[in-house]
Amino acid sequence: MIRKERIRAGVSLSFLLLLAIFVLLPAGVSAASYEEIKSVTRVAPEAFGADEEVEIVLNIEGEAPLAVGIVEKIPEGFRFPDKDADVSDAAHFEVDREAGMIAFSVLDETEIRYRVIASPAGGKDSFTGEWVDLLVQTPELNEGKERWESVSDPNSILPASGSKSQTGSSTASDSSKAGSEESGSSAPGFGIGIASLGLLICASLFKMKISGGREIGGGRKISGGRK
Repeated sequence: MIRKERIRAGVSLSFLLLLAIFVLLPAGVSAASYEEIKSVTRVAPEAFGADEEVEIVLNIEGEAPLAVGIVEKIPEGFRFPDKDADVSDAAHFEVDREAGMIAFSVLDETEIRYRVIASPAGGKDSFTGEWVDLLVQTPELNEGKERWESVSDPNSILPASGSKSQTGSSTASDSSKAGSEESGSSAPGFGIGIASLGLLICASLFKMKISGGREIGGGRKISGGRK
């Protein structure tokens, strides 16, 4: 399993890269005017059919400019699609299929989507995840650990069998659409330079590249890049 210490250390190392973000910011947008990310919320079905492919939505509450690192752990028995292109349309992410984890480097976006395949048994399961606001991350590892927050999930406490909150799902869906529309107007200055930083930051979430793979805890490797 990917060790949180490795992930957090990688994010701390990315701090130096993120300093360049403010160089690319347009005039009038400064660190003093930056508002920290308020929360990251997961929208997922309350129940899953056997081997059903489902889409998970991560809503980020914050205003541009923003840069967030997110690491998600899917339930035991669940799996990701075989091809990275089928997992997510996000610009920067890495998948560890063996450990059932996925890491995102989110730059100036308020919504991230990824797909998983439920376990053969189906049923009800909960996801877990953590996020960190990279624009307030510091090089000190100890402080970096303190800045990691849990991804909130309204379905973490699941209702009795057979019940499903349509209202909750509808509200979450509406919020997702609203967030998507807001993120459509990106702040000027977040172009190719920021995209390049995103790739580096996402790579740092999974530490370093070794022999075409990503090293994780226990000497195992994670496949690099999108297929």
